[in-house]
Amino acid sequence: MKKFIITALAAAAVSGSTSFAALTYNSDDLVIAFSTSSTVPHTGNTYLVDFGNLSDFIGAGAYATGTHVVNAGQGSAYLADLAAASISLGTATFSIQSANFDDSSLTLSKARTSSGTQSVAFGNGSTGGANGDMLQMFLSLGTTATTTTASNSFSQSTGDDASYGKFVFGSLSPTQAYERYTNPEGSLSQTLDLYAATINGTGNATYLGNFTFNTANGNLSFTAVPEPSTYALLGLGALGLLFKATRRNKNAA
Repeated sequence: MKKFIITALAAAAVSGSTSFAALTYNSDDLVIAFSTSSTVPHTGNTYLVDFGNLSDFIGAGAYATGTHVVNAGQGSAYLADLAAASISLGTATFSIQSANFDDSSLTLSKARTSSGTQSVAFGNGSTGGANGDMLQMFLSLGTTATTTTASNSFSQSTGDDASYGKFVFGSLSPTQAYERYTNPEGSLSQTLDLYAATINGTGNATYLGNFTFNTANGNLSFTAVPEPSTYALLGLGALGLLFKATRRNKNAA
């Protein structure tokens, strides 16, 4: 697994001194980005947190079944960092993304336009460069970062050359873009569906589950999609109950 240490010089709370903030990004780590406003490209600061690897959310991962708070114990730190970056909870947007540096795949959120209804899946494949664009963004996460409270996090200025705020989703221009991947951001009150997409593949991206953010306590929650085998077991269980009920009725008759 490839690992990148991104280090930035940031002003410390103590006057006249400095401290270093660093974000360790591993291939396939999921990064949540909170933007100042919904206007793209964004203005103002962006708050980004690396909150775990994709392996935690698939297969036998800790969050691969049921619903979990994935930033347990850090919610208040998220809220404090958002306030320090002058990002209003009422107007902010958020997105979630990761990039794999070896197999040309990425994961990316898509906001639901209707509550309770899954969004339309992204298509696999790309008009070119989405993975490289995302990698460029991740490698620039700490270029002019400010000190933050939550672990593995940064507040980033839009003035950074490759900042998240300069990316234009669904567009080929400027070059820092997620090309065909439209609508990956939502307001903090919306649900974000998470899709795993293969850059050079065909068909629809794989749906992994969905995220919600609680503006009252800062908790980020993930609800996983049951594996096909889970659906099969549920089906067998229902058939078993139906068989028992039918047998009971016959005996009663």
